[in-house]
Amino acid sequence: MGARALAARAHSAPARERHSLQIEINCALYMDEESLARHEGFEKLRATTTALAREIARSVRAKLKLNTP
Repeated sequence: MGARALAARAHSAPARERHSLQIEINCALYMDEESLARHEGFEKLRATTTALAREIARSVRAKLKLNTP
């Protein structure tokens, strides 16, 4: 298990319903790996990850409402 996976585990407590999510993204999807300049894939990836973050937040909010008295 790599250091990043250990870090994600260190911040999780599933028994207390605290979970972590680690997402690794291939740099070639959004930048030229030699020059480190963004390319045409950057905006698409930004839109996709923004939508994902919003959906995760929506899901967490919905779950929290179910668990409150």
